[in-house]
Amino acid sequence: MRYHEDRSVKAFIHFCQHGQQQMFREMKQQIHGFSYHFWNSKVPKLNKYKKKSDPDPLTLIREEDRPSVLSTIEAIERFVLCSEISMGIIQMSALNSAFVEMIERHRYLRTSHKGKVSESTVIDYLRKHFFRLLFLNRHSHISRLILSMQEPSFEEDKSA
Repeated sequence: MRYHEDRSVKAFIHFCQHGQQQMFREMKQQIHGFSYHFWNSKVPKLNKYKKKSDPDPLTLIREEDRPSVLSTIEAIERFVLCSEISMGIIQMSALNSAFVEMIERHRYLRTSHKGKVSESTVIDYLRKHFFRLLFLNRHSHISRLILSMQEPSFEEDKSA
């Protein structure tokens, strides 16, 4: 009995690790969640061939440069967090049956999906139809937020 329990725990751990690898791959390839370009000249470059006797590059940062370096690191963390949130929204959309039906109407799926679609299918659909969906749902919260942040066009100023 003990061996059976141990096997199921190992299977569960393997399943979780596989899921993390898939999530990392999708986030890297589909969302480009690690494609940030936040760099600061005060951040020391990584030396892959560093010797053990070489000083730690973080100790070389001057005290007056630390706030700038910390803000760069914070920007990277925020970018990756936004990527993770968008990946979660995409995964939730891929499991939503109403969203899957909408994708079926606009895209040919050559394999049986059994009520679920892949993250890449959702991303491709949103890439092609996002602005059309915003136009159709002008009174949604996100549409109103985007419109409030845009500058008024010339024709709107002329008519007012």
